[in-house]
Amino acid sequence: MVNQAAAVPELRSLLFQFSVVQKLHITAEWVSEEQCRDEYTLLIIAAGDCHLFVNEELITALEHSCYVLPPGSSWYISNLSSKEISLHFIAFIIIHTQLEQQVRFKEPLLPTNHSWIIYPFSRCSKLIEAMLSGGENTAGLEWFKQHLLFQELIGMLLEHNWPSDKSAGDMRSVEATARYIDSHYTKPITVKQLAALAGMPAWKYTSMFKDFTGKIPLDYLNQVRIDRSKEWLLASAAPLREIARKAGFTDEYYYSRRFRQFTGMTPRQYVHSMKQSLLVKDCTGHEVLIPSEPRRIIYYGETLGDLLILGAHPIGGNVHGLKNTWMQEELLRIVDIGIPFNREKAAGLEPDLIIYSNSDEEQYEQLVKIAPTLTYDPYGPLNKRLLMLGQWLGKQGEAERWLASYESKTMTMWQQLQDIIRPGETATVFVYHRGRRLFVMGTMGLPELLFHPSGFRPVPLVQQMIEAGEAYKEISEADITKYAGDRLFVMLPNTRQSRLATVELIHSNRWEGLPAVKNGQVYVLEEDQWNLTDAYTRDIQISKLPELLRIGYSKPTQSLQDEADR
Repeated sequence: MVNQAAAVPELRSLLFQFSVVQKLHITAEWVSEEQCRDEYTLLIIAAGDCHLFVNEELITALEHSCYVLPPGSSWYISNLSSKEISLHFIAFIIIHTQLEQQVRFKEPLLPTNHSWIIYPFSRCSKLIEAMLSGGENTAGLEWFKQHLLFQELIGMLLEHNWPSDKSAGDMRSVEATARYIDSHYTKPITVKQLAALAGMPAWKYTSMFKDFTGKIPLDYLNQVRIDRSKEWLLASAAPLREIARKAGFTDEYYYSRRFRQFTGMTPRQYVHSMKQSLLVKDCTGHEVLIPSEPRRIIYYGETLGDLLILGAHPIGGNVHGLKNTWMQEELLRIVDIGIPFNREKAAGLEPDLIIYSNSDEEQYEQLVKIAPTLTYDPYGPLNKRLLMLGQWLGKQGEAERWLASYESKTMTMWQQLQDIIRPGETATVFVYHRGRRLFVMGTMGLPELLFHPSGFRPVPLVQQMIEAGEAYKEISEADITKYAGDRLFVMLPNTRQSRLATVELIHSNRWEGLPAVKNGQVYVLEEDQWNLTDAYTRDIQISKLPELLRIGYSKPTQSLQDEADR
């Protein structure tokens, strides 16, 4: 969702006033506390990549990115990677002066998705470090010194982000030249010409262009030309010189050298390799030409086990977050490419296919520059997911056989449990996430297995969630009694705050008073093993669930209590 900013007054009528500066460190596998202030929030990711949630909207926040949030915005950081990240936090207010009386201005400053260009990062970082050297909660002259540094910092940010007719020094004019290349690549283009369009010296333009795209201008231009030429190589039998000319190259030999430099093969070798390709449609409607039997797959998503169960072993993926699952041994052969997606690391693996479980179109446009990319819905029905993967990977038979076996085993499992499940017996799944926020599960996770015609029933409030298609719902601890079923399944998350909140809940008087607790019908389970829905994990779940239900337990183990005490 993009913020729709109200009309912003003249910049000269806005006074920016510094409030506080902090340097925050988010440890590995940690979710920060949610924050909300009645001031503007400036966040700069100093080191590492993470996920930034703003008003429940997910933003992939990469290192050296910058975000400005209007007053009243709630935000928190999710760092599910193996490395600590650091970020700068600055709060400030804006006073609108050209009115009958001075008032606080609280509207979004730009109609963007909170993201601001920060350039040059090194200079901005030095300004913030100088502000931090004065202390985090200052007053008097020390505050005023910090305020002067803040004015310089906000001035640099406004220079590259505030709408202006002047293009000199404006990173947005550099962005415009990249769009110019995308649409005029067939014409002769020089760095001098692009710099003139941007309104700056060539040396400065080249530096800023590389900061923006990761490539120098001519490499970017050649990449665009080669990507377009790939389409014509596959769609026509035209001579190479004609395709080279159509793509903007004046010399077919230079084109061939550049093609090999960028792809590792000649144009004709590329055509030969793609003749064995398959045209498929992904989950967001892209029609993509992929190898008929891809060998070097990167899978980035929540259901890696869908591929593993079909005998497809990716070379890369977001495996760090799966280290506590039942797939540990399988992960040893898969390179972790980080959270968020590290494009440079992924490109180094030279994949022939990327499967990406996200509908972010901007990210998709970046991934297709690495390899053919398919979007995948990890939350769709299991049978639909497996059949789609079977088509993509040339494993239709494996998918159909596994689904038939799984359906048979699931039915047999529930039939064998009829002696311990009463007709109409209900179950509920609870989990803490995003720190100390409690959720009840609806259409996603373990409930998909539990709510079966021969299994458990949801309580009425959860049934309403399912009918509304709600995957989960946040509730207060006081509402637990309204959602608690005859049996309770409590997920233990892998983040420390959420895990400790779970331990505290199941030691509370409110929890001890629930009928399911008194009857010993509570199951405290590792979320990374029991709340996943991939085929590999689901296969193990149906083998372990019968024993779990027959044993049951109502209190956490001593190890969990020790964990809470540490």
